[in-house]
Amino acid sequence: MKPPPADVVAELARREAILHRPGPTLSRSDLARLIDPAFVEIGASARRWDREATLALLERRRDAPPSGSWRARDFEAFALAPDLVLLLYAFESDRTTLRSSLWRRREGEWKIVFHQGTIVSSSD
Repeated sequence: MKPPPADVVAELARREAILHRPGPTLSRSDLARLIDPAFVEIGASARRWDREATLALLERRRDAPPSGSWRARDFEAFALAPDLVLLLYAFESDRTTLRSSLWRRREGEWKIVFHQGTIVSSSD
């Protein structure tokens, strides 16, 4: 597998950050444009989320004050097909998780199709 162009990796990392902390200026339709209709997430808690549950969670986060600091780092990306990219990275907050996301370009726009987080360390 070869890496996608650097500008694609930067764009996907930017979109991941929006999904981690959407901010008050994003509407539900803004968030929905980032998420593929077939989206599935398996969270670090092992809970399965679909698109609607994820949008509801993001809306709650959007309106809540930021809680704690976080950092996404060590991004790696692999082009699985011309319009499909696997993005891997580490996410640090009160715990460290390894994250993987599949992003598909549809109608010229990147949308997240799948996301998974695996806890590797916790402050608990």
